[in-house]
Amino acid sequence: MSPALFDILTGRADAADPRGALSLSLQDHLQRLLNARRGSLAHLPGYGMPDVAKLYEALPYSLEPLKAALRQCIEVYEPRLGQLQVRQAVAPGPGVGRLQFEVSGRTACGQLLRYLVCFFSGGNAQVALLSGEAAYA
Repeated sequence: MSPALFDILTGRADAADPRGALSLSLQDHLQRLLNARRGSLAHLPGYGMPDVAKLYEALPYSLEPLKAALRQCIEVYEPRLGQLQVRQAVAPGPGVGRLQFEVSGRTACGQLLRYLVCFFSGGNAQVALLSGEAAYA
């Protein structure tokens, strides 16, 4: 599978390592997608996540709705990642102020990719490519 057109146009696609370029392209798009809020794009009103800060206010009752919204958002707007799985990951410690999820899936060429998605109490998301086993809650 080739990298996204955006990556090719910006010169970020690496022809020598297409699998690495694809994982970085996916990471970059997930970062933008999960930091966008639904309704912020007139031509794609469903693009992005619901207001994560509001979901934080309803914790722990909003944990499953947040997980479901995360899964739905990626399934709809990132078709390069199939067989999607979303699991809550163990937070680094009490009082950290973030929720962590492991998102894993396979590309069309069969490459398994795993990302750690951290939602902070202000609503921002950070996406990192995982390079090892993660713990689950």
